[in-house]
Order: sequence, then structure tokens, then C-alpha cells
Amino acid sequence: MAFGGRPLRERLVSAVLLSGALAALIAGAQSSRGSVQLTWLELLAGGLALAALILSGAALYIGRLVMLPLRRLNETLRKASEGDFLVRAEGADRPDELGQTAVAVNQLLERLTTIQADEVDVQRDLAEAQEQLKLQQAFEEANALLATRLNELSLLYEVARSFTSTLELPELLARISAHVADRLSIPRFSIMLVNPDGTLEVKTAHPAAQGTEGIRFRSDEGACGRAAQTQAAVYIADVRASDDVFVVRPSSECDSGCLLCVPMIHQREVLGVLNFQRPSTDAFASEEIEVLTAIADQAALAVKNARLHEETVALATTDPLTGIPNRRHLFAQLDMEIARANRFGTQLSVIMLDIDHFKSFNDEAGHPAGDVVLHQVSALMKSIIRKVDTIGRYGGEEFLLILPQVTKVEAVEVAEKLRRAVAGASLEVPRNEGITVSGGIANLPVDATAWERLIDCADAALYAAKRGGRNQVTCYAPGMELHPAHEPISIAKRVLASTGS
Repeated sequence: MAFGGRPLRERLVSAVLLSGALAALIAGAQSSRGSVQLTWLELLAGGLALAALILSGAALYIGRLVMLPLRRLNETLRKASEGDFLVRAEGADRPDELGQTAVAVNQLLERLTTIQADEVDVQRDLAEAQEQLKLQQAFEEANALLATRLNELSLLYEVARSFTSTLELPELLARISAHVADRLSIPRFSIMLVNPDGTLEVKTAHPAAQGTEGIRFRSDEGACGRAAQTQAAVYIADVRASDDVFVVRPSSECDSGCLLCVPMIHQREVLGVLNFQRPSTDAFASEEIEVLTAIADQAALAVKNARLHEETVALATTDPLTGIPNRRHLFAQLDMEIARANRFGTQLSVIMLDIDHFKSFNDEAGHPAGDVVLHQVSALMKSIIRKVDTIGRYGGEEFLLILPQVTKVEAVEVAEKLRRAVAGASLEVPRNEGITVSGGIANLPVDATAWERLIDCADAALYAAKRGGRNQVTCYAPGMELHPAHEPISIAKRVLASTGS
């Protein structure tokens, strides 16, 4: 049915009027067929029937015109409420209010569809932004970690370069202490080295002059001992709560805060322990402990190299049998002392000592016994002379003593003291009563002004003492070097001769 674009209200009125007209026509037709007079009850019944007919027609029309489109529109809205924004209402082409409502609903659904699409785009953009943010955060964290690692590598490089730039152990320990204090901001620090007896001894500490140098710990004592035994770092976050591990010595003021003990290990050998302390508790992060452990490894390598250097120098300048300086060291020391004496105008005396009848003793008692005699006699004489004096093995059974700022008369007293000490010593060798020494004395500038001539004069005086009966001391006098039994020792012989010969 087409209603020409009239509003729904006009359609409903038209439907009612049409139904009434149809009912009136039907009633008129029936009344025209019956000519009898109707009573008022019959008229009332006919009116009610007519009204019922009108209402039934109107209801049928309204159901088709209104209710069916409304149910379809309601179904569309239900689907939309469930999230289906792609559904569309029917009847949008109707020219009445229901058509306008369908158009409005479809426009609303289109808007919701657009909003939903925009929301999907926003969610996607938000997810991408969050992913970008995560990547940026990860990048910043990686950059921060890289910067930290580069700083750590730079520190380790500087530490390694500083540690390997010296082979002197005292200077090395001072450099380690300075790096720890300056670069790592650790207020209290100490370096322990393992002694030959296995104890740990504080060699240096920061700040200096705190009275901890020289303190010793047993290998099983305190946190440092545990670090040495386990060969692993020992970290005490609060020393007050770890009395069983942390040991306080009377001279130590650090009885609070935290303590980190890191062993210095080289090829599974513990060389010492680095001790780091801070006044606040739990002040060492795990990353910092890793850096300090790496520094301890570098320090261990440097300490090992310094000790090898000391051993090499000792082998080059020390007689391996007696432990005193060898000929090479004696010449260098004598040259230095002569230069000092000439500069300050002081005297210098040298004493050449020789064990009497040593060859015969070796032949009778054997070379091992002779080695014992050399070792014990050198140790005895070293214990008698001053710290500023130098005693060394000149060669074979001969010893040379360098006495700075000592006159010839004073040198005689020293030589006699040494001779009497050897003659009266209880040496742990066979034929102890036969061990004596003879000595020759020369003085600078009285007898010579150059070290080669000075040694020749002392050697000539020694041969004079032997010719005089041995077990005596003789001062150089002019002409002694001209005796046929004395052969001046040339520089070439001294340089090429073995220090142990």
C-alpha cells in the first residue's frame, strides 16, 4: 500500500475512517435489506459489532504498518547492542517516522562502526607506541649498561697499565691503593700479602698512617683468611652482625659498616687479599664486586711479576749459596760508595777476607761441608757489621766488605772483630776448630782513589796476611802488590769470573 508520503498519524486516522466507512456501508446494506423497525437494543448490538469490526481492521492495519517494522528495528538494535555494528535497519526508504527512525539508527550504527574502526586503529597505534617505548627503554638500558661496562673496561685498562708499568713491589702496592681510593671512592682499603709462613700481613693501607701496616692474620682467621682459604670473595654486608667472621684488632677503628675481602689469585696460588670497607652497611653492589674481583686479578698478576722481578734481580746480584751480594753487586756498590765519599770528602775502607786452608778442608771434609762453612761464616759476618756496610762473596772462599766513612784504623778494629768471631764460632761442620780467616785492608783516599786499585791493594794486603801465618789482619802498605806471590786481578778477570768460583 502506498500512502503518498503521509505521516504515520495520518495513515492511522485514514485506516480508522476507512474501517468505519466499510462498517457503515455493511450496516446500511443490511438495514436496507430489512425494512422492519429495529429496537434500540438491536441498534446498540449493531453499533458494538460495528465498533469491533472497525477496531479489528484498525488493529490488523496497525500491526502491519507499525508493529512489524518496530520488531525488525528492535532486532537490529539488539544485534548492535551485542557488538554487531555492521547490521543495518530495514525500512530506511519509508517516508514516514519509522523510515526516519531507521535512517537515524543506520546513521548511528555507521557512526559506531567508524568509532569502532577508529578504536581499533587507536589500539593498534597504542600497541605500536608501547612496543616502541619498550624498545626505547631497552635501548636506553642497553646504552646505560654499555656505558657502565665501558667505564669498567676503561678503569681496568688504566689499572692494568698502571700495575704493569712498574716492577717494584712497594711502588706497585702504592699504586693499587691510590687507584682504589681515587677511582672507586672506597674510604678504607688495605692490601695483604701471604708470607712464607702462610700468614696474611697488611703491607699497605689507605688512608696511610692508620697503624694497620704489619698486622698479621692467620690463614684461617677473619674474613680475609676465609677469602684466602676458599679462593673466593667474602662479602659481609654488616660487620656488626658477623662477629664470627669479622675480626677487630686493637689498632683497627673499622668496627661498623660493610667489608669485602677479595683474594689475589694467580694460577690457583693465593698471593694476598684486598680488603675494601665502607662505613654504611650493604654498600657494595654485585656489579661493583665483579669489578673489584677483576682488579684483584690484575693486582695478582702485577704482584707475581714484581716478585719474579725481585727474584731475578736477587739471582743477578746475590750469591745463591751464601745469600749475600755477589761480585757484580759488590762492584756497583763500591763504585757508588766511592762517588759518595769523593763528593762529601769522607773516607772509605774495604776488607778482603779469605777462609784459611779452605781447599784442604774441602778435600778432607767434602764440598757439601765446605758449602756449609761458606754459608755460616758469611751469615756470622753479616750479623756483626753495620746496616750501612756491605759484605759480599768476592769469589770462592773470599769475601769483600765495604765500610763507608770508616778510617783505616777503624777498619782494623772491624776486621779483628770478624776474625775473632769466626775463630771462636761453633760451626756445624767437622773440624770446626780449624776454621779461621785472614784479612787485608785498604783505604780510600789513603791507599787508592779508584775502586780497581783499591781492591788490588786490599788483595795484596790479604796475601801478606797469609804469608805472615794466616788468622790475622794486615793493612796495605806500598809495595805489597809487587810481591811475586801476588797477582793483580785485572778488570777482565773480575768481569768474566764466576761469582761462585
